[in-house]
Amino acid sequence: YSGRVNLDRNIGSRLNVGTNLTVSNTDNDIQPSDESLGNSTVMGALWFNPVSPIYNADGTYVQNSPVTWPVENPVANVDGSFQRRSIFAAIGNVFGEYKLMDNLRALSSVGITANFERYRYYAPRTIARGAGSNGTGNEYSGQSFNVINENTLDYTRDALAAVADHITALGRAEEIAAHVEAV
Repeated sequence: YSGRVNLDRNIGSRLNVGTNLTVSNTDNDIQPSDESLGNSTVMGALWFNPVSPIYNADGTYVQNSPVTWPVENPVANVDGSFQRRSIFAAIGNVFGEYKLMDNLRALSSVGITANFERYRYYAPRTIARGAGSNGTGNEYSGQSFNVINENTLDYTRDALAAVADHITALGRAEEIAAHVEAV
């Protein structure tokens, strides 16, 4: 899902405030499709011998095609493994503009970009991907933040003056932080 909010409000004749916010959340179930020929689920479906059984007589998965080039059982990869990436992202800011005098304005804004990511993978020993290590799995999570604060004074000389003057003073502060954990 994703959503967006934009708000802008004049509060009296001198103050304008607002915010912009966009958020999204995605969950992706992943099937390998860009690995080597024998490990890709898509290529495995094309190369796995179509007359070979999916299951052994005891109910376990046939791990590799017994006839064609050693290709992993694509049904076992789809049904037996778990691979998911979840990402939450938010981008937003709040701002204000205050008219100090007819020709002098103060503007301030704070913006943030935040990302949270989690990746999980598990292949049990009952499929070819996990058989060599008696099952395998890993998990990764990370987050990153970027915060920006901008403050501006904007001076514009009266338009009726013989020479038009415009002066802008800008101040900016930025902080970036990231945190990653892996298991």
